[in-house]
Amino acid sequence: MNEKICRVSRNLLREIAELHKECFADHFLGNYPVFVIKRFYSYFLDAPFLVFRENGHIHGFLLGGDIRDLAGHKKRFISENIPLLLLGTLLSPRIWLEAFSRLFSMGLSGFRDKGKKQGEDSAQADSGICILSIAVSPQMRGSGTARELVDFFEESLDPSVSAYWLAVKKDNPRAIHFYEKQGFGYYKEEGDLLYMIKKLSR
Repeated sequence: MNEKICRVSRNLLREIAELHKECFADHFLGNYPVFVIKRFYSYFLDAPFLVFRENGHIHGFLLGGDIRDLAGHKKRFISENIPLLLLGTLLSPRIWLEAFSRLFSMGLSGFRDKGKKQGEDSAQADSGICILSIAVSPQMRGSGTARELVDFFEESLDPSVSAYWLAVKKDNPRAIHFYEKQGFGYYKEEGDLLYMIKKLSR
C-alpha cells in the first residue's frame, strides 16, 4: 500500500485546482480562474480520484473511472453552474472564442447524438474505464510520481476490467513516451488527440 497516495477530499480541492492551472495552462479548463476549476473537481469526489501527497503538499493527482459516470458528473457541473461559468469566461478573455465555439457545438450535439446507442462512442475502445486527468507538479516530474499514481489506479480497478484508456495531446511527446513505457498502445487519433489503451492481464 502506497501511503503517499489517498483519495481526494473536499479540503484538498483548492490545491488541486491550483496544480491543474499550473500543469494545464494550455488547456481549455486551465484558462479559467481557480474558483471555477475547484468547483469542477468537486463533482468528482465519488470517482476514483487520487492525490499524491508528501510533506503536507500535493505533488500530483489522477482522476479516472467509468467514462459514463465521469461524463455525467461533467454534464451536471455545466448545467448547475452556468452563472459561475459565464463569470469565469468573462474573466478569461483568452478563451472567449473557444467558449463560444463549444457552446455552439453543444447546442448542435442534441441533434448529432440522436439515434446513437449507449456505449457506441469509439473512444471507449474495449473498456468504459479511462483516466480523465493526471497531473504532476513540475518539480516532481521524472520522480516516478505519475507512475505510482497510474499503478495505484490500476491496482484499484475491479478484476473484471480487462483494459482502460486515456487521451493525450499529440504535441506532448513526453507524456506519450511515459504512457508507452507504462504499457499503453495506440488506439486511434481524433483531432489533436491521440487515444491510447492498456490491456490488462489479470
